[in-house]
Order: sequence, then structure tokens, then C-alpha cells
Amino acid sequence: MTRIAISMGDPAGIGPEITVRALQAAALDASAITVYGSARVFAELEAQLGLTLPAGTTLRDCDDELPAEPSAGARQVRALERAVDAVLAGEADALCTAPITKSAAAAAGFAFPGHTEYLAQRGGASEHAMMLAGPWLRVVPLTGHVPLAGAPAALAEVDIAATLLLIVRALQQDFAVARPRVVITGLNPHAGEDGMLGDEEQRVMTPQIAAAREQLSRSGVGAELVGPLPADAFFARVREDGCHAVVTCTHDQGLIPFKMVHRDDGVNVTLGLPFVRTSPAHGSARDIAGRGVARPESMVAALQMAAAIARRRLLHCSKSATRTAAAPADRQPR
Repeated sequence: MTRIAISMGDPAGIGPEITVRALQAAALDASAITVYGSARVFAELEAQLGLTLPAGTTLRDCDDELPAEPSAGARQVRALERAVDAVLAGEADALCTAPITKSAAAAAGFAFPGHTEYLAQRGGASEHAMMLAGPWLRVVPLTGHVPLAGAPAALAEVDIAATLLLIVRALQQDFAVARPRVVITGLNPHAGEDGMLGDEEQRVMTPQIAAAREQLSRSGVGAELVGPLPADAFFARVREDGCHAVVTCTHDQGLIPFKMVHRDDGVNVTLGLPFVRTSPAHGSARDIAGRGVARPESMVAALQMAAAIARRRLLHCSKSATRTAAAPADRQPR
């Protein structure tokens, strides 16, 4: 039984609705699910749309320390804080976060660009990355949520080698890929055209990709790192060429093609945390909130992926413990 903590997301968005719809649709043990949110919000959801959490699901009301009429921003931040508290305390095996509205969260004092940065701080993760994962395509943007004008400077600050190693480890441990093939796309058109259209590929990216290859080789890890390649040409033939993950330089360079093929079943996975975290690969969609038309497929996929990764990590830890116990005494770790 995989215990999953869910934060309800923005109550003024579709977070509570897709949480209920996804739990109704996903083949999960309701007794292993704890939803962190507002009892009042879920009562209003039942009154408006007739949606109720499946029997056996635990709802933790997080309004207790908030003002009598808390803002949507305050509610979504408090639900997230309580859900993270639970997973860090070992009360849950995985965290699944419904979408927040960043501006509302910021107005409530949330001092982070988004979930990923907050979770990295809470989890003490010095190296972390955002992966968008679907049934056949996985994308990791190197620079995340930064303005496009600041992408070259942001890219220069990224430890690309460490990120590539993190991705390889995640593919092997969390996605059961024995020998990952990871493709890295360039920042500039045509991957810089040998420096004619920008030199970030030559000056910043290639040396770090080479360093990651060398470290993988020294560690005996079977993995293939390819790139930097022109993004347009690679994505045009990604089905034919195949890979286990694509690393892009900017957010939209990777997420546009990803959402074209995984609009309804894409999942956001945070790599590098000491706990499993997933979320649907879309926003809070305030424009359709309360209309009863929100689609839960991405939230269903996020819940199922959280459970699957948690099971794989548990199996990985069990195998590691077995190997350690079976090792000769002079080879036991000290």
C-alpha cells in the first residue's frame, strides 16, 4: 500500500475538482490517500457539482490556523505546507500536488517561483530538476521558470553535468530504464551553427556534457548522452530516433512539444528530492473553475506515477540492503 499525500492546490481553480475526479477514477486504495486542503472548499464542491471524495479517503482540514475568511492564496499555501510536513515526517510515501496559482500564492507570502523551488528548499535538495513525463516522451528544461531574455545567463549558472547525472539516476531508479539515452538540445537556432548563431553550445554546454560522460564512464554507469542537437530537427524525428529523456535549455523549448503530445496525460515530476513528488502538467485554470468541465486525466496520471515511483524506490532500497547484507565482511560499507 503506497501512502500518498495530496495538496488541493488553488481553491479558486480546478485543483479540488480534479483531485476528487482523479481519486474517483484512479485505481488506488482510498485508505492510503490523505488530502490536505479546506473542508469548507470540499463541502462547497459537493454542493455545487455533487463531487465527493471516495469513501475511506482522509481529508485534513488546513484552515485551522488561518483567518476566518482566508484568501485562496493562503489556503493553497497552507495545504501545500501541511502535505509537505506529512511526507517529510514519513507519514506518506509520495506527494502529489494539485496546481497552484503563483500570483495568488505570492500575494499570500509564498516567496518561491513555484512548487519545484519550494520543495527543493524544504527537502534540502541542492541539485533538483523539473521533469515532464508522459507515456513516451520525457522533457527536462535546464533553466525552468525564467524570462526568455534571461535564459543565456541562467544557462551559464546551471551545473549541467550534475543535472545530467541526476536525470540518469532518476531514469534508472524511478523509471526502471537500465541504460538511459538522454538527448540534449541547444539553446540557439541550429544549436548555434558552429558559433555563427551563438556560442553557448560550444562555450557552456559541450564541456559540461563531456564532463558528465566522463563521470558516468568512471562510475561504470551505462548511459548515453547525445548533444547538443538542434531542437527543431530533433523534435521533428523524436519518435523515430527515440530517447528516454530530452534536456532542453528553456522552459517552452521543451514544454511546447511535450504538451502537444501529452496534453491530457503528462505529469510533472521533481527530480532530486528525498521524497517522491508529482503533479499534473497544467495550471490552475481559474477560467473554468466551478463549471464542472475540468478533465482529471493528468491528475490521474500524476497519482498513478507517484505510486509507481514510490514502489520502485522501495524495491531499489530493498535490493540495495540485500546486496549490502550479502557482501563479504571486508567489503561491507564502513
